Amino acid sequence: MRICQSLEIEQTIELDGGMTSSVFPKLEKLLNDSEYWKSLEYIGKRRDQDPYKSIIDFVLCEVMPQYKDPCLRFYHHDGPAIRELESDEDIRKIEAILLVFVSIAYHYFCEDREISWSRAVLETTKLLENL
Repeated sequence: MRICQSLEIEQTIELDGGMTSSVFPKLEKLLNDSEYWKSLEYIGKRRDQDPYKSIIDFVLCEVMPQYKDPCLRFYHHDGPAIRELESDEDIRKIEAILLVFVSIAYHYFCEDREISWSRAVLETTKLLENL
């Protein structure tokens, strides 16, 4: 007779806060919808969320990796928040990119189709290039 035990650990990550606190209001509003949040979990199941204090920091840094080091420095009180790194105009552009990415994730989630995180980033880039 076999006895199997399993331990399931679920990480709770906040919606906002961290390096991106309150700079992406449209993204925050979108992710308040649990289905959009689930879509990120759906395509990001292999991504490590542990280093991040918020889901928005996670999305920013994993979609735009150039922000990962500044974000981690911010967490260690060794760097500025994103609002101090970028102009208001650039923050709006970054938010638009993240909104497209989340929309792509949501589309695949709703259709129950697999897509990798990196493929969703590539689709985001291609879509934005065609605008």
